[in-house]
Amino acid sequence: MGPDQPPVKVEKDPKTDRLVITLNTTSKLLDEAKAMRGKEEEPAVTFVFKYGLALAVMGLLDRQKQTDEWKTDEPGCREKVQQMAEGIARVIVPLCLPLPKNLPKKEKTRSRATPSAA
Repeated sequence: MGPDQPPVKVEKDPKTDRLVITLNTTSKLLDEAKAMRGKEEEPAVTFVFKYGLALAVMGLLDRQKQTDEWKTDEPGCREKVQQMAEGIARVIVPLCLPLPKNLPKKEKTRSRATPSAA
């Protein structure tokens, strides 16, 4: 696709009429996300970018399919989803990558000593 192309392309497969989501792994937005993190986090950045973006696009498409506009202008709706995905691609890594570190910690429970049978 190339660095200046959108991060996601949504097309209809002419053979099956199914939608095909293509992620642009050469997107400058992915490069920018990698630049915000250390080299050791690069695999995690790529994972969050690819899978987070794909899931977000699938959710947006699902919602668009429920509109009357989808029935009359499916290509236009797919284009809107691609445009929204560009905005999501800018924030998905900084938003999602720190989540595991920020999860609430399970409170430690005190164990009660039980008297032993004599």
